[in-house]
Amino acid sequence: MNFAMAVILYQPEKNVLENIRSYINLTEKLYIIDNSNTQSLIIHQLQQYPQVNYLSMQGNKGIAAALNVGVHQALQDKIDYLITMDQDSQFTNDVFYGYIYTAKSLFKKFSNAAVIGINYDGYSQKNPDQDIEVADEVITSGMIINLKIMKELGDFIEKLFIDYVDYEYCYRARKAGYLCLMVNKYKLNHQVGGMRPIVKYGIHFRNHNEHNAIRQYYMARNAIYVIKKYPEMAMKWVKNLIKAPIKIILVDDDKVSKSKGYIEGIIDGLRNHYGPKTYL
Repeated sequence: MNFAMAVILYQPEKNVLENIRSYINLTEKLYIIDNSNTQSLIIHQLQQYPQVNYLSMQGNKGIAAALNVGVHQALQDKIDYLITMDQDSQFTNDVFYGYIYTAKSLFKKFSNAAVIGINYDGYSQKNPDQDIEVADEVITSGMIINLKIMKELGDFIEKLFIDYVDYEYCYRARKAGYLCLMVNKYKLNHQVGGMRPIVKYGIHFRNHNEHNAIRQYYMARNAIYVIKKYPEMAMKWVKNLIKAPIKIILVDDDKVSKSKGYIEGIIDGLRNHYGPKTYL
């Protein structure tokens, strides 16, 4: 049962180096998949570590394509389980080792476990008193992929580009009869897209994100994709589609461009127009 790690980079700033250094010596192999348009200065420093395998996408090809590159390289290297990371996440040693120990036990106990995820800020536990629970979905950062099962299920969906790529894979796995498990006992140091609580007009928004217009586009468009492909999840995502524009209007800055992006995303999702969006 061997593990490797993969982190996806996009125009990383200096603090990303410290994030990666928090776990770089905890793994025997780390794939650094770079979606940046130009190579960052931190790459040279990361390449000094013998366990690093740097893979450039030669520009931004989207999170799904970058993840697939990491998965395929891991399969080529005969890795059993791949831990994927966002560039804005950190592990402490005790959390990492506790999480990996727990994951190994779960993979041994449940041969049908397709992915295991770790608790993070913004995750709402189904069962607050349970250390382990069956989850609808887990996020990319800290996700451990059973690569044997992924060979059967197929790659991440590249036409989604970004947003809900991880959720779609979880729904696909569950639909095929596999498990997605969440480890609540340990918590990853990860802030989802700048998530923070905020109060506006007397309304408390616990999980508020200041996503820009292009991200609003992808979130709306890919939510439509999920609704159409996984009708069993439709109610959850319809609610999200209703709540998101309300947040934009009540809370966000740059309301006009974000609303425009969101509406265009819904339209493109209904029209089955996918792939990267270069302008709004």
